[in-house]
Amino acid sequence: MAPEGLPPPLKFKRQESRKKQMVLSFFDNCGVIFQHYLPMRTSVTAKHVKDAMSMFLRNPRSALKWPKRL
Repeated sequence: MAPEGLPPPLKFKRQESRKKQMVLSFFDNCGVIFQHYLPMRTSVTAKHVKDAMSMFLRNPRSALKWPKRL
């Protein structure tokens, strides 16, 4: 309780803290070539790296956004 004559203490709204999200980034000599975002609260494991690599290798042209051949 606040002493008489003083305003009551402020109440703060609780806010859920920000969550971290893991991202797998693959680089070449020119910079980032592919990024894969993992779900929230997920650790990077060999399975996740393997899945990201298979997604990239399935269709590397679309992942790299290279121009299509004429």
